[in-house]
Amino acid sequence: MQAPVSKRRRFLSRPEWMVLGGLFLLVVSTVIPGWWWWQQQQQLSMARADLRVLVESAQRYNREYGSWPGAASSPVQDIRFGVGLSNARVMNILRALEGPGNENHAGNEQQIVFLEVKPYRVGWSGLDEGGVFLDPWGTPYQIVFDSNFDNVCEVANSIYGRLIGQGLAIWSCGPDQRSDTADDLLAWKLSSALAP
Repeated sequence: MQAPVSKRRRFLSRPEWMVLGGLFLLVVSTVIPGWWWWQQQQQLSMARADLRVLVESAQRYNREYGSWPGAASSPVQDIRFGVGLSNARVMNILRALEGPGNENHAGNEQQIVFLEVKPYRVGWSGLDEGGVFLDPWGTPYQIVFDSNFDNVCEVANSIYGRLIGQGLAIWSCGPDQRSDTADDLLAWKLSSALAP
């Protein structure tokens, strides 16, 4: 006598599909926001690290040359790079590259490399094709130097106004890609960024 052949189910029943679908939705609703939060934290950390590196590079330049990179072009007023005037001018000086802001290496005569930056890619800070240093959200870092050495960084047309006791002001516009908003990352607010 032969044993009865059991029939195998090929498909899940409707209640089983519903349970499986519910588990899938639970996993997706947990993983996607978690991944998005993690990515935002990584970008914020990257921007903070960039601010520290920019401050340290500019301070090393100041110790070497006794001025701020790009500030010699206007000793009367403080200059803002990043809006209107490209921060590539400062990057060329700090990277010892001949180009705008550092024509014939006039801004960095000894050709000392104060800063090295990788190329920009979406979600990662770096230099674009024109040499502009972009934050992880694709916006140029904002840089103001105390060009007239009055110990005040004057950030014209900005909520930051006069920053007394600052030789430089550097910030990222943050995730919203607009300056003068609550999500700006400010180097002068990072306690360790301005430490000598």
